[in-house]
Amino acid sequence: MIYCLNPECKQPVNVAGDSHCASCGLPLAALLRRRYRIQKQLGRGGFGKTFLAVDEDRLQAKCVIKQFSPQLKGTDAMEKAVRLFEQEAIRLDELGEHPQIPTLLAYFEQDQRLYLVQQFVEGKTLVQELAEEGAFDEKKIREVLSGILPILQFVHDHNVIHRDITPANIIRREIDNQLVLIDFGVAKLLTEHTFGLPGTKIGTEGYAPIEQLRNGKAYPASDLYSLGATCLYLLTRTKPEELYDPLRGRWLWRDNLAARQTSISDGIGQILDVLVRDLVAERFQDAPDALQALSVALKQPAVAQPVRRSPAPGMPPSLPNSQETIAQRTPVPPPNIALSSQPSKPVAQSRNVTQIDPPTGSARSQARTDNAATANPTAQSVSGDRRSGLSGINQPPTSRQHGSGQSATATPRSNQPQSRQISAKPPQSPPAPSPPPKSSQPKSGQPQSSQPISQPTTGIRTSPPLQPISHPVTVQPVSQAYSGSLGASVDKYPCLTNLKGHSSWVLALAVSPDARTVVSGGLDDRIIIWDLQSGQARLVINDAHSKPINSLAITPDGHQLVSGSDDDTLKVWQLSNGQLVRVITGHTRDVNAVTITPDGQFIVSGSEDRTVAVWRLATGERLRNFAGVKALIKATAMSVNGEYVAAGGSDNLIQVWNLNAGTLVQTLQGHLSSIQSLAVSAEGRFVVSGSKDRTIRIWIPKTGESVRTLVKHLDAVNAVAVTPDSRYIISGSADKTLRVWRLPTGELVSTLNQHTGAVNAIAISPNQRWFVSGGSDGQIYVWQLAANTGY
Repeated sequence: MIYCLNPECKQPVNVAGDSHCASCGLPLAALLRRRYRIQKQLGRGGFGKTFLAVDEDRLQAKCVIKQFSPQLKGTDAMEKAVRLFEQEAIRLDELGEHPQIPTLLAYFEQDQRLYLVQQFVEGKTLVQELAEEGAFDEKKIREVLSGILPILQFVHDHNVIHRDITPANIIRREIDNQLVLIDFGVAKLLTEHTFGLPGTKIGTEGYAPIEQLRNGKAYPASDLYSLGATCLYLLTRTKPEELYDPLRGRWLWRDNLAARQTSISDGIGQILDVLVRDLVAERFQDAPDALQALSVALKQPAVAQPVRRSPAPGMPPSLPNSQETIAQRTPVPPPNIALSSQPSKPVAQSRNVTQIDPPTGSARSQARTDNAATANPTAQSVSGDRRSGLSGINQPPTSRQHGSGQSATATPRSNQPQSRQISAKPPQSPPAPSPPPKSSQPKSGQPQSSQPISQPTTGIRTSPPLQPISHPVTVQPVSQAYSGSLGASVDKYPCLTNLKGHSSWVLALAVSPDARTVVSGGLDDRIIIWDLQSGQARLVINDAHSKPINSLAITPDGHQLVSGSDDDTLKVWQLSNGQLVRVITGHTRDVNAVTITPDGQFIVSGSEDRTVAVWRLATGERLRNFAGVKALIKATAMSVNGEYVAAGGSDNLIQVWNLNAGTLVQTLQGHLSSIQSLAVSAEGRFVVSGSKDRTIRIWIPKTGESVRTLVKHLDAVNAVAVTPDSRYIISGSADKTLRVWRLPTGELVSTLNQHTGAVNAIAISPNQRWFVSGGSDGQIYVWQLAANTGY
C-alpha cells in the first residue's frame, strides 16, 4: 500500500508499486523523506492531516507524522502560518524533553509541505480504558490528577497552553503504566494568533472553558478546567456538557454519583469543584495551586464518603484550610498579561551555610529515620526537563508568580546573609505528590555566539565570608557500614549506607580526589558536603543557588567546588568551609553540566542556551564558546588527559572538540532521543552516553564509531559513569534502577533496585572502593564496589 500525500486527494490509498495516484494522478513516493512509510491516516483538521507511519531507518519503529497544509488565502497569511509552524516545532522539541510528553523526532519540508515527526506512544487512551473497565473510582481519579498536574506545570512554564485536554488526549503508556499527554497540535498554536478564520474551534465541546469558546483566550487555569472536566467524565461516564445545569448554573456530577450510589472523598470532590468553576479567577490559578490542594486531599483515605448534592449557586464548597485563600479569592476579570521575558538575575550575597560540628557522641553517628521526599511515580524526573524561551501566555491576575512554586503568603527569599538554626530532625517530606520536573521562569535571551579566545567575557561577583553554625545532621559512616546494614544487599553490590539531608530530588553528585568527601545538590537549591570518614554532613549550604542545582565538580586538588544551576550561573566554592569564592555569569539559560580540566585551571560548562563554554576558573572570564552547538546541552565529559571534551543534548548528537584548539573533531550520531549523560573512560579510548531513548552507547571518539549499544533500561538513562580502570560502566535511569555493565563486552553484571524514584546522578570514588547514587526519592545511597570487581 502506498499513501498519496496530496491533501486534496479524495482516495489516497494506492496499490503498492503504483507510480501515480489512481485518484488525483500525482506522483507517489513509497517513503516520505526516504525513510517514513505511511500506514494510515489518524485524523484531519483545519491545518492538515495526522498519519501513523513506520521509520524504516529505526527497525520499523512506529511514529506519528503531522502534515501541515492549512487552507489559507494570501501570501502573508501563509508565510505567517509557516513561521508559526516552525515555532511549534521548537516548542514541541523542548516539551518533548518531559518523559510524559511525546518526543519530537524530526521536522522537515518536502514537496512544499511541512512535516512534524513525533514519537508514537504505545498504550490506550483514557477513553478506551473507560470503555473497557467502566467508570473510574476515586483511586484512579487521584492517579489522573497526580499524573497530569505536574505535566501541566512543566508545559505552562514553557509558556504553552495545551487547550485541548480530554480523555482522548491522555494515554496510559503500556511499558510503564504512566500517563502521557499528547496532541500538542499545530492548530492549538496557530489559532492562538490572528488568523481569524470563521468557524475556528479551540478545544473540545464540554471540556473547553467558556473563555476559550467565546473569544479563543486561554490561561493556565483553562487547562485546569479541562482536566477537571476530564475527571468528571471519567468518574461519571457522562459527557461534561450533560453534567451541567445552565438554568441553575451548577454542576450535577454529585447528583450523578448519588444516583449510582457511588461516593468520593470530600477533599477530591472539592478540588474537582474548584477546577471547573466558570470564572477564571475562582479556579486554581495554576498547577502548583492545584498540586498544593491535592497534597492535602491525598492525606485523606480514598474511602466512601456520604455523597452530597451539588451546592446551590453562589455557595461553593469550602476547600481544606490550606486552600482557603484560593476559595475566598475575589473574582477579578482576567486581563491579558504576558509573562516577563526578562527575569531578574540573582544578586550574589552570602548564603545560608550550616557548618556541622565533628561528632561528639554515638548518637550523632546513628542513621536517621528516612523522611526525605518520595518521588511521584507518575511524574519521574529526568535530567533535562526544561523550559522554552518563548513568551506570550495570557495570565490572569494571581497573588503568586507563575511557576514560582511559592504560596501566595510565602515570604520571599532575602538577599541578605542568613544565619538560622536548622532543626536536628530529618528534613520534612514535601506534601505528596512530589515536585514535578524542575522548572524556572522562561528566558528570552538568544544563545551567545561563538567567541574567540581573545574576546573573553566575564561576570564575576564575590561575597563576604560565611558564618558557620551548628547543624547536627548525621549519617552512618561508610567505614562502619560494610556489613550492608540497610538490608539492601542486592546481588554483588551491597548498599552500605544512605545519606539523608535533601528535601527533594538529588540531581548532582561529586566525589573528592581523596575519596573522603561526597558533595550533593538538587531541586531544593541546597548543597551538602558529606564527610564519609566520620559519617557526618559537614556543611549544608542552603539556598546555594536561587534555583535547582544540576551539576557539581571538584577541582583535582580537592580545594574548590564548582556548581551549575537553573539560575544560569556557575559558582565557585571553597570545599573546606563552603565560602562562596565567585559567581560566574554569562549563560542565558540553565547550566546543566560542569566539568573541570585535569590541571584545575579551566571550567567547561554546557547550557540550555545552546552553548558549551570554557572559563578560566581563577578569574571567571569566558575564553571560548565551542562552535557548532545547536542543541540544548544536557551533559559534558572530558578525557582524563584533557585532550578533548564531549557534549550532548536535545539534538540526539554528541559533539567532540579538541579542548586546546577549540575545533570540532567528531560528531557521534546514533541515539534516537536526547543525550542525558556522558562519561569518558580513563585512557580516553571510549565515550559512554546515556539517552532518553533508554539506551547506553559506547563510542570510539577518534573514529566516531558506535561499538556497542546496551538496552536493558526501561526508561531514560539519566546518569552514566565509568570506573577509573575502565572495566565497568554504572548507569542510572528513570526506571528507578542502577545497572552495572562490563565495558569491554557490554555484559550486564547487576541490577540494583534500592531507589524508589528516578536515578539522576552517579559518582565513583577514585579509589574504586564504592560509588554513590542520587535520585528523585531524595536519597543518596553508597554502594560497595571494590570487593566484587576484583580491585
